[in-house]
Amino acid sequence: MLSYNHGVSHTPPKKTGKSKRGRRIAALGLAGLVLWGTTKLIDLAAPPSDNLERHLDNPVPEAEVPLEFIRQYQEDIASAANKYNIPPEVVAAVIIEHNEGRNKIDDIKDGIGRFALNLPGDFFDRNASLGPGQINVVTAYHMSRRYESLPKRINEITPLLGEPDENARYVSMYLKWLLRRDHRKPWGEPVLDDPHSVGIAATEYRIGPSGNPLDKARPNKHGLNTVRVMARTDWKDALGEYATITPAQQQGFRNYKRQKR
Repeated sequence: MLSYNHGVSHTPPKKTGKSKRGRRIAALGLAGLVLWGTTKLIDLAAPPSDNLERHLDNPVPEAEVPLEFIRQYQEDIASAANKYNIPPEVVAAVIIEHNEGRNKIDDIKDGIGRFALNLPGDFFDRNASLGPGQINVVTAYHMSRRYESLPKRINEITPLLGEPDENARYVSMYLKWLLRRDHRKPWGEPVLDDPHSVGIAATEYRIGPSGNPLDKARPNKHGLNTVRVMARTDWKDALGEYATITPAQQQGFRNYKRQKR
């Protein structure tokens, strides 16, 4: 049987640049998804961090490491907090929050960041966060310029951030600045009376400061986790004689935590 095409061409249409771009975008998206999934699997399989454990005199079960670190260094934490007029509970809670769920991959990233700080050029990110409180190196440098009579250079600050007492000092400086800016908590008002203020400071400690007024700012998961640490921790056990929070203030953190669920 004869077949006629009646003048209609059956040559497949040529691929357009638009469809090629679409395929490239899809391929990149798939590659990004695979990379993200692989990273998550590595994170889940990685052993726990020793960011705090390396500083302990005696080994304890993994779940108890953050609290044991606070117990062992309670005097250093309280001394740093008092110097910058910050409750030691807030400094301790930020350190605990930064280390819960942390693993060896995070420790490796810290090592890479510390190494990159000593390299010439701009190929590597030098904005590493280091030490028990994971204070950002550049942030610590700016806090040194703001609060220390003899400001230190970045290459002087970097090794100090690995020491618990010095790390607590720079963490306290940054929290003081975050909590006491003009559009945040006024001087003279007790920080522990305002869980929202602590949640926002802990949020911005992670992501950087914002210009939002306190009543317009919203805590992220890290800020809320810090509030949970404030609410659940037995501070008399953790900080001993240096604990300052009252039962009424701690109940305020519990109430705030329930409101933000």
